Amino acid sequence: MSLTSIIGGTVGIVTGGILSDVLASRYGVRARLWVLVASQTIAAPLAAGTLFFPPPYAFICLLCAYLFAEMWFGVLFTVLVEFFPSKSRATAISMFIFIINNVGGNAPLIVPPIIDQIGFREALYIVYPGFYLAGAVFFLITQLLLLRHKFPQSSQTTSDENITDPDSEIFGSKRSKL
Repeated sequence: MSLTSIIGGTVGIVTGGILSDVLASRYGVRARLWVLVASQTIAAPLAAGTLFFPPPYAFICLLCAYLFAEMWFGVLFTVLVEFFPSKSRATAISMFIFIINNVGGNAPLIVPPIIDQIGFREALYIVYPGFYLAGAVFFLITQLLLLRHKFPQSSQTTSDENITDPDSEIFGSKRSKL
């Protein structure tokens, strides 16, 4: 069972990164968010299949669920880096990690009250595939909110003339560019 999550998650992270890079090069930066919406939407019924089917079919569903569910990891960090200006990227990523750890990390606390109301298996059906669907909805809302904004095809800087001294923006230093 542990190999299922390791293999599915690893392949999912790499596949998500490759797929989002290919789509972003063809359709622009926003295509990365569509990868997030699609992957989480596909992962939800596979996660439900993990709970519904008996072994070994449950493990096949689990492998496939991890394949799609873990695509978000590399893609979302790339989205944060591309959508935020360089002077606030570290803040955006640190806030994201804070939310993931403190909000998402405490999500298991909602399971016992749901179990008390409707039962263990039903609670797992709500929380496990349900949170994948909730993630897809949040990514979709983000995509729709960003439709109005213009983003460059690639935010990567390749020449030294585009690199500024970080201290000049933060501390008002008059040092020259690197």
